[in-house]
Amino acid sequence: MPKAVIVLSFILIHVFTFDARSQEVKKTKVFLLAGQSNMDGRGAAAELTKDDLKQLAFAQKQIHFYYKGTVNYGNDPIVVDGPLDITDPWPFVKKKFRLNKCFGPELFFGIALSKAYPKEKFLFVKRSQGGTSLYGAWNSNWSIEKATLKNEEDKPKLFEDFIST
Repeated sequence: MPKAVIVLSFILIHVFTFDARSQEVKKTKVFLLAGQSNMDGRGAAAELTKDDLKQLAFAQKQIHFYYKGTVNYGNDPIVVDGPLDITDPWPFVKKKFRLNKCFGPELFFGIALSKAYPKEKFLFVKRSQGGTSLYGAWNSNWSIEKATLKNEEDKPKLFEDFIST
C-alpha cells in the first residue's frame, strides 16, 4: 500500500506540474497612436466595403480601442472606450468633409494585425488633435516659450496628456 501511495503521489504531482506549465499567460500588446488631424482620421466609413466591415468585426474581438480626441478647437474631449470601431466626427469635421462616421489609420492597422496574429489581444491607445505641432503642444519638454513660438499657448500639453491617459 505505501508503494502505491508513493506512485500515485508522483503521478499526481507530475500531472499538476504539467498542467501548470501548459497554461501560459496571455499578454495584451499595446500600441500608442498619437498625432494631429491625420491621426484623428478622415476616412469615410460609408465607403467601407462589406468585406472591410466583416474584417472589422473579426478584429473587434481582439482589439480594445481607447481614443481621446478633442472637438470645438480643443475645448471639448471626445472619448471612445470599447472595441475597435468607426467613430462620430465632431460637427466641424462632419460638415467640412461630409462625413457621418469616420475612422483613422487604426482601423486598417487593426484589421491587418488581427489577420497576422489571430490569437493575440491588442490595446490601441489613441490621442489626437488637429492644428498642433510636435515642437509646441506635443513636446515632451513643453514650455510656454516653445508653445508661444507655435502660437499654441492655449493648446493642451498633449504629450503629458497622452502619457497620463
